[in-house]
This record gives sequence, C-alpha cells and structure tokens, in this order.
Amino acid sequence: MVVILGKTDRNSLKWLKELDLQKNEPVDFLVVVKNRSDKTLDNISVRAELPDDIAYDGGLKMEGVSLSGDIISGVNIGSLGPNSAAALTFKGKTGSGNLEKAAAEVVAVAKSGGLSDTHILAVDFASGGMAGLGLAAIMNFFIGKWYFWVFVVLILLYLFFVVFRRVFSPGAA
Repeated sequence: MVVILGKTDRNSLKWLKELDLQKNEPVDFLVVVKNRSDKTLDNISVRAELPDDIAYDGGLKMEGVSLSGDIISGVNIGSLGPNSAAALTFKGKTGSGNLEKAAAEVVAVAKSGGLSDTHILAVDFASGGMAGLGLAAIMNFFIGKWYFWVFVVLILLYLFFVVFRRVFSPGAA
C-alpha cells in the first residue's frame, strides 16, 4: 500500500491529504509504502508523478537519509519485511507563471514484482485575488463547521416567518 501526503509549511509536523498552493510556493511531499502482508516484498520501486505546475526540487530522503536518484523516474527502496513501512520525502515548488489549471493531482506509485499500488494527492491552485482560498479549503470550511449550517437555517427561518409573513399578510400595501 502506498500513500502520498503534502505540506507547504516546512516547519509543520502535519501532513495533509489535500493542498492549496500558490505561485512560487515550496511544497514537501511524504510517500509512505506499507507492506501489510505476511511476506517480504523485494525490489520495491517508488515513483511520483507531478503535474506541470509543480517542479521536482530534489531533497529525496528515506527515513531522513538522503537517497540518490529521482523520485519522478522512480527509485528502488529495496525490501520491506512483513507488516513494515518505509517513508520517503521530497521537495517540489510551484511555478512563477500562470498556473495552468485550477486543480491537479500528484500521484504516487509503488511496485514490487507483479504487485502495484497507486495513491493520489489532490492539489488546488489559488488564483489572482482569491489567493489562499482554494476550492478544497472553502469546502472544508463549510462542511466541517456544523454551527455554520445551524446559523444558515436560523436565518432562513427568520426570513420565512418574519419578513415573508409581513409581505404576504392581509392589509400590506
């Protein structure tokens, strides 16, 4: 099993399932490969596919130790014993020009013999005056705030019972 996560704050310990990126923004990626079987997996190859708007910026490490190679073309991380995992990190950076798309995907692929697994990290690109307010951030704000929806319902009830009642009451001119 493979999982890819990202973060834009290099000092943060929190890795995210979705990213909101702006122009010229550095980003760190974490790829975790897990062997959940009871057999050793040998000759494991890991690669990442970055969208055109994110450039690979080096810094490839496994468990904090620098690795030679390129995660884009694929690196061999050797073997993983039963129920064990390996963590790889690398750096990327968004371009300085116009970001081509509003959203994109970063894909991680791990292969060992005939086995293969893929995981996708969703990326939203901020644009113009809406910098920092990517679609994922806006949706997470509204969906995750139950009290916001209670407030919306209360306002709608107020409008229905107070404002509309006055408009449609007999004798209203």
